[in-house]
Order: sequence, then C-alpha cells, then structure tokens
Amino acid sequence: MTHVGYFVRIRKDDIAADVQTHTKQTMVFFLIIFSIIIPLIIYYIFLKKCVDDLLNSVPNEPKCIDSFLSIFGFSITFLKNPSDFIQLLYRKYGKLFTVHLFNRRYVFLYDEETFIKTLIKDPKLTMEFLDELVYKDGFGMDWTKIRKTDIQHEMLKQYHQFLMGNELENLNQSIFDSLLEHIKEDNKKNLQSSVSTVTVNLFDFMSELMFYAGTTTLYGKTFVNEQRINFYQSYLNFNKAFPICLMQIPFKSLFLYSSIKKRDEYIKRFENLKINQDQSRLIQERIELFTSDEYKHLLTKHDIGSFHGILLFAAIVNTVPNACWSLIDILLHPEALYAVKNELNTIDLSRLFERETLNKLQILDSCINETLRRTFMGLTQRQASENVSLTCNDGTIIGLRKNDLLTYPSLIKHLDPQLFPQPYTFQYDRFIKQQEKKTVPSIMIFGCGKRMCPGRYWAINEIKMLVALVLTQMNVELLMDDWYKKKLCERLEYEYTGLLTNGGPKKKYCEQFRIKYSYK
Repeated sequence: MTHVGYFVRIRKDDIAADVQTHTKQTMVFFLIIFSIIIPLIIYYIFLKKCVDDLLNSVPNEPKCIDSFLSIFGFSITFLKNPSDFIQLLYRKYGKLFTVHLFNRRYVFLYDEETFIKTLIKDPKLTMEFLDELVYKDGFGMDWTKIRKTDIQHEMLKQYHQFLMGNELENLNQSIFDSLLEHIKEDNKKNLQSSVSTVTVNLFDFMSELMFYAGTTTLYGKTFVNEQRINFYQSYLNFNKAFPICLMQIPFKSLFLYSSIKKRDEYIKRFENLKINQDQSRLIQERIELFTSDEYKHLLTKHDIGSFHGILLFAAIVNTVPNACWSLIDILLHPEALYAVKNELNTIDLSRLFERETLNKLQILDSCINETLRRTFMGLTQRQASENVSLTCNDGTIIGLRKNDLLTYPSLIKHLDPQLFPQPYTFQYDRFIKQQEKKTVPSIMIFGCGKRMCPGRYWAINEIKMLVALVLTQMNVELLMDDWYKKKLCERLEYEYTGLLTNGGPKKKYCEQFRIKYSYK
C-alpha cells in the first residue's frame, strides 16, 4: 500500500507538471500570435495610410480628407447615406477631393465636361477593376483566364445589337405581352378566390411581377416553367448574397460560406441552358457564343451560369425599385396622376410597346426622369492603371496613384438647386421642353463613354410600360399615413443596397407602402 501510494503521488506530480508545461506553452503560443496580430491590426487601421503616403504619393494629388481609422476611412458614414455624405464634402472642399473608402482611395471630381470629354478617353483610366470585382470576387469565376479572350467584347457587341434599334422593339413587345399575361393571371387568381380587392406591399408585388415578366422575355416560358419552384426566392436570396460575395477578404470560402452557397444555388439554374424557340435572340446568340469552338472548352458550367445569371440580375435589380418609386411619386401627387392618365388616354394601349407610342408619353417620361434624378446614386468611375497626371479643361492638374478610383458624382448635379430648384421635391413636368424653357438640364443615370449601360433604353421602356399598365389596368390606392405622405413629398427616403443603389423603403416604414388594388 505504501508503494502504491508513492507511485500515485508521483503520477499526480507528473500530471500537474504536464498541465503546467502545457499551460505555459499555450500562453507562449498566444503571446506570439498576439504579438504578430495586434501590431498588424494597429498598422492596417492606423498606420497603413501614412506608410502608403510616404512611399506612393505623386505630385499634384488632390486634398485627402483624413478619418480616424485609415483602413475604413469614411466607409460607415458613406454607407449610411452616400448622397448626403458626398454633397457635404463637396460643399466643404469644392469640386476635387480624395477620401478613403473600403481601404481604397476615391478621388472625386465634379467636373462633367472634363470627365466626359477628356479624362475617360485616357487609356490609363480603365474599368477593368469593375469586371474583376464582379466576375472574380462576386461570382468566383477564373477571370484571369477569361480576360485574355475576346468574349467580353463579343457579349458587348450582342448587347448593342439586341438592346437597341428594331431588336429593342421586339424586346419591348415581349415584355409588354409578358406583363399583360401576368396581370391577367393575377386577376384570374383573385376572381377564383372571390377576392375583388387585394392588399399587398407595392415593392413585393411589382418585384415579383417584373421578375417573371423579365425572365420570360429573356429566357422564355419553357425555362421559367422548368425553374418555377422557388425561382423567385432563389433570386431574392442571391440579391442579398451578391454584395457580400463582392467582399475581398482572406479565407473567403470559409467566412462567406452561406452567401456563396446562395449565390451558387441561383447560378446553377442557368448552367445547362439550351437554345429554345421562345427565348429572346440575345439569349440564343449568347448560348451559341458559349458553345462555339472558340469558347466551349474555355468556359466551365459555373462560368456559363454566372454570365446568364448576372444578365438577368442586371435587367431587374435597378429597374424594379425605380419603377416602384416612379409610381409612388405619381400617386403622391394628384396633379401628376391626372396629367399622366390624360396622356395615356391619348394613345392606343395595345401598341404601347412601339417606339412611336412610347415617344408620345412625354409627361410619363418626365415623371420617370424626375424620380431617377432624386433616387439614383450617380457615381461614374475609372481606375488608374498606373501613376498618371491628368489636366482638367480649366488647367487644374490631378495626380493619381496606381489603383486610385477617379469618380464623377453626377448626384451633385442632380440635386443642385441652381439647376433644379427645390431639388428634393417632385415636379412632374420638370423635364418637359416648354416654350419658356430654352434648355432642360440633363441627368446622367447610366454612366458615360464606351461602358455606358447598353440596356438603358430597354430599362426606361420597361419602367414606362409597367407604370402605364398599372395605371390603366388597375385601381390602386396607396395605404400610407398622411404624415408620411407629406414627408415623402418633401424628400424621398430609401434604403441603400450593398451595391450603393437605391433599394426599397426604409425597413421601419415598410408598412407604409401597402397598396389596395383591384382590376378594372
């Protein structure tokens, strides 16, 4: 018993020594880790900008507005309300200034003539950063391999061929027919349920309506019927996940697993798309391009699904909220509603899709432009591919570092009281050329230069047709409190999406956007 007790005590002492040694080793390990990580965090948050300024500064750099946390800059303030933030800096620092956003340098230049007519023609200012951000970071494609080919140039040619001219009118007719069909289906469903008047959220109702109409127009009924189960929900999940997938962080597949999964579930729906007679010519030509001898061995199924998925996303993501806000503006202003309805009574609604008919809707066109002016986050950008010195039309010299983002904030122009008196209020006839007006100020919604949005004409036509059909086919009542109506008449307020575009209403006010509708 004595020997047993002795060995037990020895064993206990050994275990205690092992535990103590292990504890010391763990402490040393964490001390080493923290001694590396904490200085790195301090460097990136507080010192990185100073080091970059010392090593990479170039002559004639615009004034840089510093924030306390250099790595984040003014990112949080910017995300809350980018429009107010940029206007505040413009009023304080003038037409040229630099800020750090999302660990990048943004050089803001409010000089439209210089930016459009001079600077964007400089070959050292490119938009390759956006392609890489969207396709590589957003969709997980092997962009290094794809960018070496001409496929993007070929797709751009298809956009210009099938989203303009006579082909545009074919798309207009298709989206018009699809919208009418979905409206009739909704009416039939309501009648079968013995419900004559329905109450819904305006944004939810119009979003689903435009999603299926747009998808049917581009990809055909066959594809829509095949994907019907949870298709719209899959798109909504992707819409929320995509901005998160754009984040450029280490171990992305681990930290963003849930968002990447939602993105890929949406993309997979397009991976095996085959040519079908009810598809638009744009999609047919695109499928032929992807399966051609030149590209069929280059593109993976994921690449093909991504190209198709982002096309549908681009066709809907801004069109839906802007159509909703246009309709809200009209419903909130009786004089606008009266004028638009009178104008719609002068046309043959069955020919609404025709270019000649759409061009007659000058009042509706002015209403839509007036809404876009007040809601669209106009930021046109080019990235410096190397250190470069630029000269403005007034002689101002701008020094840009490699990877600086030169940004023209057209939103400043859109809300300039000298150009647009009472800039936050809705004036439905502001863009109508009247005899007493020599010129009507222009707005820049779809970018500029060679990379101007190729689908801009179709987007405006979609909004026109959707608003026109709602006002002529439906009785709509906006169930909004009077105090909130007054607030929106003074200034629209909305959520900014992760892509810095206007989204739906503020979350706390979603209930204010219910409508009661019935069909005529």
